Amino acid sequence: QKEEPGYDFLIAVDTTASMTTRDYYSKITGREERRDDIADKLLNGGDRYSYGDGLLTKLLAANPKNKACVMTFVGDDNYDGERCQLDTQTKVPYGWQSLGRNSEARVSVRYSSGTGTNYCTPLYRAAQLFKDDSVVNDGNRKVLIFITDGEPNESVSRYNPRYDEVTISTSKYADITGDNSKAYRYLQSQVGAIDFHSIAIKIEERRLSELRDLTNTARGQLHLADDAEGLTNAFDKITSSYSTNNLYLEDVLSPYVDLNKEQVDFQIKRIAADGTKTVIWEGGVGNYHNTRYNYTTLGHAVGDGDKYISWASYSLGVGETGKQDRVQVKFREGHNLGNETFQVSYNLKINDTAKAYLAEHSNVYPHKGE
Repeated sequence: QKEEPGYDFLIAVDTTASMTTRDYYSKITGREERRDDIADKLLNGGDRYSYGDGLLTKLLAANPKNKACVMTFVGDDNYDGERCQLDTQTKVPYGWQSLGRNSEARVSVRYSSGTGTNYCTPLYRAAQLFKDDSVVNDGNRKVLIFITDGEPNESVSRYNPRYDEVTISTSKYADITGDNSKAYRYLQSQVGAIDFHSIAIKIEERRLSELRDLTNTARGQLHLADDAEGLTNAFDKITSSYSTNNLYLEDVLSPYVDLNKEQVDFQIKRIAADGTKTVIWEGGVGNYHNTRYNYTTLGHAVGDGDKYISWASYSLGVGETGKQDRVQVKFREGHNLGNETFQVSYNLKINDTAKAYLAEHSNVYPHKGE
C-alpha cells in the first residue's frame, strides 16, 4: 500500500500580444492558428486539440488531493524604473480549486491587453499564491508550470513585499538573467522545494537562453512546443509525471523459479481502507497468447474486478538472463489507489536451473527467501 502524495499546480501563462500571432500549425485543422487559442483549448479541453479533458482537469483528476490555480502575466507599457503594484502585471483568473468544486467552468488565457514579457513578475506572484491559506499547509508538493512564447525584454530590479510593489527594469543594461534568478530564489525561500516545468511556445533557439537559464536555476524541465502537436505532447508529458492513472505491477521472477503454470492459483485481493478483503481477480493460465508482445493472460475478473483491473498476464524469456518469467497486472486507467491495498498471489516452482545449481553446490540454495 502506498499513500500517493498530492500536488498543488500553479500554471503561469504568458498573455502578451505576441500570443495572438497566427503561426501555430495544427495538424487537426491543417492551418495556422493563434498561439493563445491553442493554449486556451488545450488547457480547458472539450475540443479536438485535447481529445477530451484539458490539462486542468487531467491534473486534478490524477489525485483527489490535487489542486490547481491559473495565473496570467503581461507587461503594462512599463518604463524603466517604474514602480507598480504586482497585481497590475499578473492576474489570477482561476484561484485554487480541486476536482468537483470548480467555480469556473473555463478559464481564459487569451490575450486581452498589455505588452512586454517579464519573467520576474509571475515568480514573485507565485510566492504569494503558494502561501495562500488553501494550500500553504496542505502537505502537497508544489509544481509551477511556466508557459511563454518569448524572451523577456524587461525584469524586476526590486520587489517590496510589504507594499506588494515591483520596480520595473527595461534598460538595455538590465541584468535580466540575474533578476530572473533572484526572483526564483525569492520564490524558493518562501515556498521551499518546487517542481518547475517551462514550456517554450515557438521560441527560436537563439532566443531561448533566458528561459533555459531560468529552468536550469530551478533545476526544472524545459519543454519545446513549436506547434499545436508539440504543446499537446508537452502537456501530456507533464500530466504523466504526476498521474497514477497508468499503473502496472510487475514481478520478474528469480532465475531459479518459474510460474507454476499447471497450478498457478492466481489471485488478486482488494483490501479496502477499513480492512475488508475482496477477491476481484482469480484463475489459471488463460487461452489467449500474444506472440508479438510475448504474453499469456492470467485469470479473469470476479464481481466488479474489471472496475479496478484491465488485465493480468505472464511472459516467458525476460529479465537479465533472458530466461526468466514475468508477471504483470495492469490497473484500469483512471483508477487511483488512494488508501486501498491490492494483494497479488500466485504459485511458483523451482526450475531446472535451480536443480542443476543444487546438484553442483551440495544442495545449498543461493537466494534465501525466494
